[in-house]
Amino acid sequence: MFIYPTKSRRVTSRYGVRGSGFHNGVDFGAVKVGVEGDAIYASADGKVVISKVNGGGVNKGYGYYVIIQHDNGYCSLYAHLQKLELKAGKTVKQGEIIGHMGNTGNSTGVHLHFEIRKSNYDNRFFYKNSNGQFISSIDPLPLLQEKTTGEHTEIPSWYLDGFNGLVSKDIIQSPEYWKDKLSQPIKAGEVFAVINKAMTRRDNK
Repeated sequence: MFIYPTKSRRVTSRYGVRGSGFHNGVDFGAVKVGVEGDAIYASADGKVVISKVNGGGVNKGYGYYVIIQHDNGYCSLYAHLQKLELKAGKTVKQGEIIGHMGNTGNSTGVHLHFEIRKSNYDNRFFYKNSNGQFISSIDPLPLLQEKTTGEHTEIPSWYLDGFNGLVSKDIIQSPEYWKDKLSQPIKAGEVFAVINKAMTRRDNK
């Protein structure tokens, strides 16, 4: 499973044909437009295999970028970083901060260029074909899932009050189960079941 590499969900450029070339990844704009420094997270567990500046200098190509090799045979790439914060060879966990969003390289504004490639980084399929598309590149967006990224998520008190109220009226049971669920994505079916039970319940008062 891959998670979003940034808190931003503002996609500024998608994967695919772009102008006369091919965009091999997806671009996420900064949470605050134009402001550098958003944390960048490892999308999955892996090992940093590349952490360097693009050939030709900091104003070329990817600028400062990192590539992580994952055990499932995939690689993820994070480009246009503010600076290099990790060395090649470091093992990272999913959700670990690996850098911060910047504007280095061939970039017209603050953003993260993010790629997923179905290949090992040293495989011949890691490189481009004649039309500029990386042979192993795939669209990252369908693979990305929501997950808390290395930071404690505080459960709002009104969430807990609401669920405790449902428990007190025998609409739902096991409050500890729901407290645990609140810090994770809740399936739509579970929400519907609770709402349905609340709507169909009849008080004897």
